[in-house]
Amino acid sequence: MRALHKFNEVYLEMLTELLRSVTQVQHQVQTHYKNQIENIFTGPGFFQMNERSLRKWQMIMQQYTTTNYDLWMDLLRNFDSQGGFFRGSKDKMDKQSEIFRQLSFLIFSTKKDQIRDQLDPLLKKMVDSFKASDKEQSFVMALFLLSRILMLRLGRRKLAEALKFLWPHLQAELVSVFDDPQN
Repeated sequence: MRALHKFNEVYLEMLTELLRSVTQVQHQVQTHYKNQIENIFTGPGFFQMNERSLRKWQMIMQQYTTTNYDLWMDLLRNFDSQGGFFRGSKDKMDKQSEIFRQLSFLIFSTKKDQIRDQLDPLLKKMVDSFKASDKEQSFVMALFLLSRILMLRLGRRKLAEALKFLWPHLQAELVSVFDDPQN
C-alpha cells in the first residue's frame, strides 16, 4: 500500500513538472491548458499534494494569474452560492473555507501588489465572514491564513488601506479566539 502511495506521489510530481514547464509559454496557458489548470486547482485533492508539487503549482498559478482573472472572480462568486437545497450551514462553511484556502494559494502565488484591482470584493467577503456568528474552527483558520497572505502580498500603501477596512474585524476575531476556553 505504501509503495503504491509513493508511486502515485512520484507520478503526480512528474505530471506537475511537465505542466509547469509547458505553462512557461503564456500562449499555452491561455489556449490549451486553462480548463485543466482550473479543474485541478479547484479539485478536492489539490491541497493533499506534497510540498514539492505545491511549489511547482505555485509557479503554474503565478504564470496563470498574469493574464487570467476568471478563476479569481469564479471563486468569489462561488463563495456566496448556496450549493443546493439540502446543504447545511456546516457544509457551506466547509466550502467557504476551501475557497479561502484556494484564494490564499492564488494570492501567495502572485507577485507583490498584483491583486490590488481585485482586492475590494475580497475584503468585503472577509469582513462579512468575520462578522458571521457560529464559525467553524477550520473556517476561522482559513480566514486568518488569508489575512496573513494578504499582509505578505500587498505593498505598503495598499496594505494600509486594506487594514483600515479589515483590522477592527480581524482584531475582534483574534480576541474571541483567545477568549474561547475550548481553544
